[in-house]
Amino acid sequence: MTKGVPNPSLSIVIPTYNHARFLRTALDSIRAQTFDDWEAMVVNNFSDDDTVAVVESYNDPQIGRAHV
Repeated sequence: MTKGVPNPSLSIVIPTYNHARFLRTALDSIRAQTFDDWEAMVVNNFSDDDTVAVVESYNDPQIGRAHV
């Protein structure tokens, strides 16, 4: 669970490896929805592109990240 959303109704899991170029589009799409009781977890498989920077740029408590 992400830190800013206690018990969200919807959890979105985005697995990624070196797909920073698509990640911003995915996260913007989630944030543009009218339903707001959600959390998104980006599961990063140790990408060596800008994946972490993209996620951190949102500074949004509904968006978290994890490394596997």
